[in-house]
Amino acid sequence: PDDIEEIERQGCRVKKIDLIREARLPAINGLFIGGGFPETQAQKLQQNNSMKKSIHNAINRGLPVYAECGGLMYLANHIKFGKSLTKMCNVFDIDIEMNEKPVGRGYTILDTDKHPWSMKNKNIHAHEFHYSSVKFNKKRYKYAYNVKRGYGINGRKDGLIYKNTIASFSHLRSTSKFNWAKYFIKFIENNFSDINVYPNPASEMVNILVGGGAMEAQVLFFNLKGELLYHRNLILNPFNRSIEIPVDDYPPGIYFIRVITEGRIENFKLSLFTVNAV
Repeated sequence: PDDIEEIERQGCRVKKIDLIREARLPAINGLFIGGGFPETQAQKLQQNNSMKKSIHNAINRGLPVYAECGGLMYLANHIKFGKSLTKMCNVFDIDIEMNEKPVGRGYTILDTDKHPWSMKNKNIHAHEFHYSSVKFNKKRYKYAYNVKRGYGINGRKDGLIYKNTIASFSHLRSTSKFNWAKYFIKFIENNFSDINVYPNPASEMVNILVGGGAMEAQVLFFNLKGELLYHRNLILNPFNRSIEIPVDDYPPGIYFIRVITEGRIENFKLSLFTVNAV
């Protein structure tokens, strides 16, 4: 809770997301997947394929993500817990294996190493508690941290890096000496230079994220005949750069979204489809 409060103190609006019950990510600028025990909810997490796909696609588009411990496990290919093997988000080409005894437990001390958040910090005090270990498959990754005390991922390194995502076993805490939330938010600001429209194809809702430093934007929605169906002017700030457009009332087909910012016009082709009830 302290870290969430710190994120809010930095001026951000926090949206809580239920990875089991919600179908997809809402319009967000960054994602924090905290720790927990996903192995105990693995079957339910596995069954929510639409959320897993939503997160997988968002990360591949460059959404800034910070995942801690249970969050790292959720972004793996699989979690093996006893005789059960469950599919997760398939972001990192790793498998998670649950062990009978803790692999890492207690305080950790970290130094940054090629950290994407432009941090050059030494002796970062964090903590870890995990029975899980990482099995690498074909791909290899850079790391965000050198481990001076503790175990992390392999006893020497922690913080897997993929695109704009960091996933670690160590839990950071925002304190007066080290405010990780401030670094993460700055990273989010610096890495939304593009305009993103998703999901595409869509059936119910379309999210539009407007990056860069623009303070105003226009969003226009057209059908194939060029008829304007939707128009909205947006006032943007560093922590509110997104809009949701309901599209479930429009028939299936091809549409166009135009986003106009200062000195820039972007056009996107959007496919709409209908979800039939079973």
